[in-house]
Amino acid sequence: MTKAFKNECIISFLISVTIISLAFVFAGVVSIAKRYLGRGMQFLDLTAALFDRLKNGENIFVTYSGGLGINLYAFAVYLLFCPLNILFLFFDKAYYQEVYLVITVIKFGIAAAGASFYLKHSRFTALSGSLNIAFALVYAFCEYNIHTVINIMWLDNTALLPLVLLGIEQAVDRRKIKLLFFSYLLCVLTNYYLAYITGLFAALYFVFYAFITYNNKTDIKNILKSLVLCAAAAICAFGICSFITLPAFVNISSGYSDTFSADITDKIFKYSPADIALFLTTYTHTASINGLNGFLGIAPIFITLLYFCDNNISNKERIAAFLFAAFMFLSLIFRPLYLVWHIFREPTGFFGRFLYTIAFLFIIFSARYVNKKPLPPKKSLFICVAFIIMLCALAFEKKLPSDGFKDILVNLTFSFVYMGIFLRTPRRTAFLFVILMCEALQLSFCGIHSLKKYNGWYERNSYTKHLKNTDELLSHINDSGFYRLTDVTNTDLNAALGIGYNSLETFSSQTNQKSLEKMSQLGIWCPYDHRVVNNYFNSVVSESLFNVKYIIASDKSLAVTDDLGRCFYLSNGETSSQRLASDNYKLVYENSEGRIYENTSVFPLMFSVNEAAVNSDTKFYNKNTTISGAYLNQAAFLNDMFGTDFKLYDQYTMQPPESSNAAIIKNGGEWDYFTVLSKNGPGYAGYTFTAPANGEYCIDARIKYPASFIYAANAFPLECAFSNNSQMLNTDIGPYKKGDTINIILQANGAVETIQPLLLHLREDEFKKLSDKANENALLNINLGKNGTINATSNFNEERSIFCSLSYDEGTHIYIDGAETQKIKIADAFLGFKLPAGEHKITIKYISPGFWTGIFVSLVFALFSAVLLIYDTKKRGRI
Repeated sequence: MTKAFKNECIISFLISVTIISLAFVFAGVVSIAKRYLGRGMQFLDLTAALFDRLKNGENIFVTYSGGLGINLYAFAVYLLFCPLNILFLFFDKAYYQEVYLVITVIKFGIAAAGASFYLKHSRFTALSGSLNIAFALVYAFCEYNIHTVINIMWLDNTALLPLVLLGIEQAVDRRKIKLLFFSYLLCVLTNYYLAYITGLFAALYFVFYAFITYNNKTDIKNILKSLVLCAAAAICAFGICSFITLPAFVNISSGYSDTFSADITDKIFKYSPADIALFLTTYTHTASINGLNGFLGIAPIFITLLYFCDNNISNKERIAAFLFAAFMFLSLIFRPLYLVWHIFREPTGFFGRFLYTIAFLFIIFSARYVNKKPLPPKKSLFICVAFIIMLCALAFEKKLPSDGFKDILVNLTFSFVYMGIFLRTPRRTAFLFVILMCEALQLSFCGIHSLKKYNGWYERNSYTKHLKNTDELLSHINDSGFYRLTDVTNTDLNAALGIGYNSLETFSSQTNQKSLEKMSQLGIWCPYDHRVVNNYFNSVVSESLFNVKYIIASDKSLAVTDDLGRCFYLSNGETSSQRLASDNYKLVYENSEGRIYENTSVFPLMFSVNEAAVNSDTKFYNKNTTISGAYLNQAAFLNDMFGTDFKLYDQYTMQPPESSNAAIIKNGGEWDYFTVLSKNGPGYAGYTFTAPANGEYCIDARIKYPASFIYAANAFPLECAFSNNSQMLNTDIGPYKKGDTINIILQANGAVETIQPLLLHLREDEFKKLSDKANENALLNINLGKNGTINATSNFNEERSIFCSLSYDEGTHIYIDGAETQKIKIADAFLGFKLPAGEHKITIKYISPGFWTGIFVSLVFALFSAVLLIYDTKKRGRI
């Protein structure tokens, strides 16, 4: 035991776990009294979906909670295949937040341990003792890792990178590839995306290390052999993980609408020197996923500069190190190189996803220098300080918040401290260790605190209460059929852990993007960034068409009453449930905390449609620039379905509004835009309208807004999403009775360009007829089996074309009386099939495409890997 605690690797792990735990407590993420835990954890909902199925022995290939059915397995393999996640199997989902936090803490410990192991055993650094521990902690707590708390599936690769590089060294030195093979296998297993980045960096490291160790022609021969073995090890590691990578690739390539751009003609330069200086000197971007999150303190930068100034290193090594570092930084500057690191796609959010490799490169060079214990000349120290000052000056070109200015002052102070330490100071190693530990503490404590401000957190006690209440509410739904359900007061985490996965709002992904795009054309929005499917327009029609039968208001404290006495619910200060007051939704149960509503006009999951609907393709898309495409598309799509000609919506033109603190600019009777006159507060354009009939009303407008903007109706701001500087504003504003006064307010802090808004009234009698028609032609006994199958029966007197509100996916298999039948793609997005006349049993099954092929390929590569490792073992020691 005593010997174990003298091991730098174990000490680094324990100190890292202790520090990051204290940092979480310091930031208020964990409190013994109030028990705060993070809620911005994008994968907890998916975790609950997958592990609930594993615990119950259910189908893990599909979930019908996200979109219109999502390849659960293909999405989960990107996020959830870290071996540590097995801990979720032993706890109820009510405690998944705690498990998540424990796994996060452990991963920080592994990152420190991996770095320490490399620094000690690498021939390039060979650093042991206290400085080994200090540098390992600095790497573990670099801003990249701190920020990855919201993407903890990436922490595995940052922790494994040092082992992969050490495996490269061993392969070059002795052609021993076991460490490289197993470490890289874990990289691919835990996250194949970052494994690509890790592999690319490892290839560069191979070139660097081989170059500095090359001495003669015999070395070249051995290096070439090592190159072949390294390539074989990497290929075999990737091949063994084919059961992960192949289903993911097939799914993304078959159903993914590319939202990224790899067009290098758009912009040659990605980041400026000022951007890079900012990332090297401050925590500024910790509060944003759109910055270069890679800061790891000033020490590794300062000491790396000393490394390059050291005359004791050979010119060959200096040139190789410089070219290596230059290539990494050029990858941030030149967009073509930048895209290479991101698999030739422009990433959305969390830019510079390869920054952990640059961070560790600084650690490598720093460790290399301090292990040689040189006494740098004063000239080198002044050059380093001057360079740090220049970096800080460059950072000032960017707009810095007060915290950023403070960071720069702290780093300048640290620079002068390091300058003093590297002078002829007694006990220099001890001083350096103390200051490095101070930087490690600053990285962890300040980083977690900054991340908390960005990410938002959730009070654990309230969450438990919400979860229990949601389960209690759901227990009163006596319905064995297939339906979708949504929570109007939830966050995505609450939906995932509290609803039970018949929810439309649980999560979305980059998979099945084509069908999600069509959903948005029909009033359901599926944003990639939030990974949550939202009811974009609060549309009664959209929810009914997509099989949303129940709506739960799990937090009654968010209920509000407008000036007409109608009850709504608020989400983030905006009303998100106008449709609940519609005549379509009936209260079926309530308790002290929440309510459940039933949609009485819901369309069934599967129903027969007009033959023309099967061949409609995309003709229901409407490109009209004045009326919301979604509402027109709803009417056109439903008319296509049933061969009807309902208008569905009445349209009314709003009159020019009254204004306060704003000027209304008119053009030919219509108002083009209004601009705020005073800087003391927002201005608004408001008007009234008398409802001509009972029913649901929607507003439609096109708005360009360079200023902040609020839209409200009858006292409450309404939930509506905007993108950049232009957005169509169209959403339900709720049900009104004939003669009610509809108040509309458009509010802004500056000039807002728009067109004259339109008001649309849903003809609920016609909509009800369409709903009734769908239910009259529905399949019978539709239900979701525990094994993930959808079952139904039929008894039509003639052949029918069946429409399903499910995504068309190659993994879907339809069986009629046990025999598989051909599926049909309806409207380029939805699932359909032909159903013969008579009584039949219909079963829909889903298996992730590429899964069984991936299993076979994995087994083949496992055999190749065994042969490779046996060959490696036999050949070891001959060189």
